[in-house]
Amino acid sequence: IKEFSHEKPMKSIDLIYEDANILIADKPAGLLTHPDKPGDTDTLIGRALYHIHRQGGGTESRTFSPAACNRLDRNTGGIVIIAKNYKTLKAVNESIRERGIRKLYLCIVAGKMEKSGEIKGILKKDQGRNIVSIGEEGEENGKQIHTFFRTFAVSENIKELDRQFSLLEVELVTGRSHQIRAHFSYLGHPLAGDVKYGDKAANEFFKKRYGLKHQFLHAHKVIFEEVHEDISYLKGRSFSSRLKQRDAFIVSSLFEMEGI
Repeated sequence: IKEFSHEKPMKSIDLIYEDANILIADKPAGLLTHPDKPGDTDTLIGRALYHIHRQGGGTESRTFSPAACNRLDRNTGGIVIIAKNYKTLKAVNESIRERGIRKLYLCIVAGKMEKSGEIKGILKKDQGRNIVSIGEEGEENGKQIHTFFRTFAVSENIKELDRQFSLLEVELVTGRSHQIRAHFSYLGHPLAGDVKYGDKAANEFFKKRYGLKHQFLHAHKVIFEEVHEDISYLKGRSFSSRLKQRDAFIVSSLFEMEGI
């Protein structure tokens, strides 16, 4: 691992699991996974480096820096898998690509959703505006997207909006940028609090009532099923991240559910 230097102590990283090869972190919403620009020192990867350095790491390789195998948007919290060496990075990425590692998210969307479903389409990214658009499956000039979801709960009708909301568990088959947020918005079920792809009136409701200023989206579980041989010792393991206090309160208030 590359030598690490930082003048000031960094905030601690919230660990779900760690061994010699891998670190599974619980990223808070609002924290960058990687630096976006020079000067972005407090990032999840920065905290991971600081943690490994304090543990006495840094002797295996002078050229490799710990890397996130799944990247979350700044305002999406939850599980991030961090490889401590290149061999593990390659094994995890291959396992994700081959769908041997399953990634599940919790989100709140506008409207009443069916109990379970599968959605497909294509995604086009506007790099300059950091926004994506969605099209129907089979259209050209886009990347295929594929998502499964199941409905955990549906709220009562919200009088102020004359609308219900659904709590979903979403599983990504493909893992494109903004895939969940943009695709559900395209289908008429934008995520609660999503400033970029969401509904303005619904966002205002969640902001005023709960203090939610960004999308309600949480990477809550990873399941290691059919994994690369270099991480075979993790086969059959699953790791979870619980909702933080404010988000758990929203779920409890809207859906009368506890313990998520």
